[in-house]
Amino acid sequence: MKVLSTRLELINEFNEKEMNSVIIRWLKGNEPCKAIGTEYENTVDKSAVHLTDEYCLIDTFKTRNESGDYFLFKFEQTYYEQIWITEIILKSTDAEKVLYIHVKCNGDTTRFEKVPIIRTDIIRAFIDSKYIKPTAIPITAQPVYTTEEMKDLIVDAVNGNYQLTMPMVFATKIFDSAGYEIDIDNLARRLAGMAYIVAENEDGYFDCLKDISSNVIRNINDAPNAKIKMKYIWYANYYNRAVKKLKQCYQTGLLIDMTQFK
Repeated sequence: MKVLSTRLELINEFNEKEMNSVIIRWLKGNEPCKAIGTEYENTVDKSAVHLTDEYCLIDTFKTRNESGDYFLFKFEQTYYEQIWITEIILKSTDAEKVLYIHVKCNGDTTRFEKVPIIRTDIIRAFIDSKYIKPTAIPITAQPVYTTEEMKDLIVDAVNGNYQLTMPMVFATKIFDSAGYEIDIDNLARRLAGMAYIVAENEDGYFDCLKDISSNVIRNINDAPNAKIKMKYIWYANYYNRAVKKLKQCYQTGLLIDMTQFK
């Protein structure tokens, strides 16, 4: 069962050496993986590795075809009756560097309601490495607060012209309050690299968006019939629901918190 996937565009200077350095820091920073992480670090040729210890397994593979050069790192960890598989694939061409991260779970998936934190730690490790290619909204593990420069982008999204490659969660403030309906810090950490978490920063920002948007939803109950090109509207503060929704709208969808559309 695939739990989550993401695609990250990287700066052109990124290569296998940088990829391995991030992976090694991730492994050695988690006690159950520290031994095999050290062994991988000490392996000179990392192009065709097969390492095992009591609970973990590492395999690497390199290949080339007409679309580019590929380096695959595969990590398996046994956790009770489950086997968690993390695949990290680097695609390199003269024009781009792209990282694909897939997380899967084989075995009994009924014992836990959410993905163990370690499974998204690897995504945050790459984001924190500063190798991520700059985008119109920063890809980060913290909420991105609205600015004047973002208005056109958010309005385009609400009007059905969303162009970014990852879904957006737009969290508006609770009416007459400085708080939010959702835990924006926790959500940004959990969904780093899978969605942009954009939070209203100043009073009146949201009202301005309503004034200049042509496709405002006036009632959250009208959302399923809205004439907006979005796959999902975000309104629940639950990580599992977020991942489910992200699966259905990844790359083309838009998640947006419409709690202030009354």
